[in-house]
Amino acid sequence: MRQQTDASKSALNISNLSVSYGRIEALKRINMQIKEGEIVAILGANGAGKSSLLRAISGLVSPSGGEIQSYGKVISNVPAEKLVSRGIVQSPEGRQIFFDLSVEDNLIAGGFTVSAAERKKNLSMVYERFPILGKRAKQIAGTLSGGEQQMLAIGRALMANPKILLLDEPSLGLAPLIVRDIFSIVQSLNAQGVTVVLVEQNAKQSLKIANYAYVLEVGSVSIEGPADELLRDERVIDAYLGKG
Repeated sequence: MRQQTDASKSALNISNLSVSYGRIEALKRINMQIKEGEIVAILGANGAGKSSLLRAISGLVSPSGGEIQSYGKVISNVPAEKLVSRGIVQSPEGRQIFFDLSVEDNLIAGGFTVSAAERKKNLSMVYERFPILGKRAKQIAGTLSGGEQQMLAIGRALMANPKILLLDEPSLGLAPLIVRDIFSIVQSLNAQGVTVVLVEQNAKQSLKIANYAYVLEVGSVSIEGPADELLRDERVIDAYLGKG
């Protein structure tokens, strides 16, 4: 268990959080703390509750119990669009870009909570960070490669000025070289002050860049600790990293 700090200084403080879909309990009274400026990795098998956790944080599902605070304020039942305005932004699993819109229109849609002037500034920032998106600005998003679509999904999230960025499987289905680029992007965003909650199938790479990590099993936290310690934890190695 990590040493608890003042909740008002925590980017996210999750207490006894439960999420249910009918009779199915996806999360069972979990407790987590994400400190400002961290990358926190969330590991676990399919069905462990990882995506449900991100959806609860971002306001896309309502908890059936417990509480989520951000900087000391309860956000458990705040609508998703208001959380985006507060700087809690999710880049979803499967990217979920608008395939029939241009790259630029996708990005503009991501900046719906900011002023027109800020949208223009953020658009320039995204094109500077992802030059390929600038080159493809007028291209229909559905024609981009998988890696380009993932960059677009992250860029769209950046348009909303995230303080806390929730990334759901950003490397899924991508070639190893592109995966390396995506993790490098995550590190550079964090270096600029963005707190990152990273749900990832690539456990080894996630633990290499994270400060702290939680392992979910069937809706409960089974292991937690500093990421570098989990890289050496036999339970994590056996289940997620392999011996090689």
